[in-house]
Amino acid sequence: LGAIELESEKGRGTLFTVRLPANLPGAEPISETPEPVESFLEKASPGVILVIDDDLDSINIVRRVVEKEGFQVESTLSSVEGLKMAKTIRPQAILLDVIMSEMDGWEVLSALKADEDLAHIPVIMHTILGEKIKGFALGASEYLTKPLDHKRLTSSLQRYRIRNGKHPDTPLNSILVVEDDPSMLELLERTLLKDHWSVTTA
Repeated sequence: LGAIELESEKGRGTLFTVRLPANLPGAEPISETPEPVESFLEKASPGVILVIDDDLDSINIVRRVVEKEGFQVESTLSSVEGLKMAKTIRPQAILLDVIMSEMDGWEVLSALKADEDLAHIPVIMHTILGEKIKGFALGASEYLTKPLDHKRLTSSLQRYRIRNGKHPDTPLNSILVVEDDPSMLELLERTLLKDHWSVTTA
């Protein structure tokens, strides 16, 4: 089943998040009976999660949760080094803090999405800042606030397992973007096209 989430702030606007189920080209038809969790995990290959955060305690907390889910964790306290590591190891997903000294998380996120080789990698923002709208506008796949919500992080990680040899973040089919701010509409369209979605705007 899909879901529609709504966040609204007076004077700033409204953020709609729509999650739609879809069949990937060539994928087997979805069974009406939900697949058991054990069966899913047997077919899934966790991969590597890159954690970029200048707080070592935060990295260690995240590491315990992520490794418990079966993922391998690579981490760095340096945002600049994090960009280099992303190009080298091509992680399954990146967990990124915002407040860092060399480059802040917004700069790192923008650099990742501007790089054709890295733009497809899902980025989960993990920060004390409540700037979810900005995070999604810049291309973040998820936005988690500190202190860490174990259940939300675990749920997010499940979407980034390799299943049947394909990355779950592989672009689906088409998406409709409804936005009355032309500049925001253009930004969202450009971000989605970069990830190879077929975009219709209104």
